[in-house]
Amino acid sequence: PRNACTHGVFVQAKAADGASWEDLFFIPDSDLPCDLSLTVANTAATSGIFHRASRFLRHAVDPLLCPADLACAPRPPFQIDFNFDPPAQPPGAGYGMCPELA
Repeated sequence: PRNACTHGVFVQAKAADGASWEDLFFIPDSDLPCDLSLTVANTAATSGIFHRASRFLRHAVDPLLCPADLACAPRPPFQIDFNFDPPAQPPGAGYGMCPELA
């Protein structure tokens, strides 16, 4: 479980009910990847990114639960560049995402 007093970014996917979002993982501002790049493999834990609508949601700490200096601390900007490298497919096979385009 995440700490309510930790700034960061949630990676979320649309839940099966289609009305809510589920947290796949959390990237804390204090523990960013060294080269500021994160590669996510298609696993059971992260498949929502690849198979459902997904979003990146900035999490702000709760000023009522956290120290004022943390709640008011400047936040580093974040940028998302999303690249999808599908596996190689035979010609004409498509990617299984849009049958009408295959």
